[in-house]
Amino acid sequence: MMNQHACAISIFMPVYNGSKYLHKSIKSVLNQSFKNFELVCVDDTSTDNSYDIIKDFAAKDSRIKVFQKPNGGMVPKSWNFVIPYLRGESITYMSQDDLISEDYLLHMYNRQQETGADCVLPDMVFYYEGKPDNKSIIGVNGDRNCILTNREAVELSLNWQIHGFGLRNSKILKNEYFDEDSFNSDEFMTRKLFFKSNKVVFSHGTFYYRQDNNQAITKTFGVKNYFQLKTTFRLYKFLEENNFEEKVVSSLYFAVYRSIFKLYRISSLRKGVSSKGEFLQIRIMLKETYNQLDKRKFINYALYKKGIKRLVIIISFFFFYNFYLFKSFMFLIYLSDKSKEELRVLYGRLLYLISTSIKVSYSL
Repeated sequence: MMNQHACAISIFMPVYNGSKYLHKSIKSVLNQSFKNFELVCVDDTSTDNSYDIIKDFAAKDSRIKVFQKPNGGMVPKSWNFVIPYLRGESITYMSQDDLISEDYLLHMYNRQQETGADCVLPDMVFYYEGKPDNKSIIGVNGDRNCILTNREAVELSLNWQIHGFGLRNSKILKNEYFDEDSFNSDEFMTRKLFFKSNKVVFSHGTFYYRQDNNQAITKTFGVKNYFQLKTTFRLYKFLEENNFEEKVVSSLYFAVYRSIFKLYRISSLRKGVSSKGEFLQIRIMLKETYNQLDKRKFINYALYKKGIKRLVIIISFFFFYNFYLFKSFMFLIYLSDKSKEELRVLYGRLLYLISTSIKVSYSL
């Protein structure tokens, strides 16, 4: 339950081994022109000095609250931990390496007060430090004045025409639980919170979404990445259960199939990287998700396509209709991938031998 002694805005920042960026990120919060906020940091038992850094900041500014929890490895677990401690009437989120402009909170707060919207989205920049021409998402196609219904916001978010970093009324987060079986389950929750919002509006102020941190959880690949399929499947079922247009539902239905194909393919190539137990767990999850899909809906998706795209989807249907056919098809893909891999290795060795021969000839 949210604390009755609320401030205007709670900023939640999960932290794990973030010492490289933490100073800049926290300073961008403390430099806000809007002052009535709290910054709530949850350290996931960092092994660097991140916890000491946020404690030092908290000792100097009472608006910073610090918690430490046993390592859970994923942000959804930190969300579930922190929600009862957030006192703000509205809540926003940022990672330990993101930055926000000085007017970020002020513009979102004012826009929320002006419109009564449950969700306000500022400008968002895909941030690479030192790069002058970073891409951005501003309103809807550059229009900050439009006001979206909940369904419009969900649909525009499916291919990220609008982003998910914003200010949300704390009431729509009450009693919500972030699924902890996938590291990106917040992508599902973002759409669910859009759907729970009375309306979604836009404001000035900028969220700098860092892209050049190679150690970020979204930039590394491991067993966790296979289970993002669960998030895609949940989103598909959410759209279906809430009666979104068939065209929209079919698109997510096919996205689940694409994910199964992609992840099965990757798991075959990386079989030696995962442990035997992990590999078995991955394959079971892929098969279980496959079996939950109504194969006949494959054709529904094809009907929304034209020409060669429709033909490719219909042909694909025959490989996906039966799991044993699918496995046989994927085995052929695996053989093709391995052949290409071996050719690349052979080509690399050939180039090395040629370059070595040239150097020896030149030295003689």
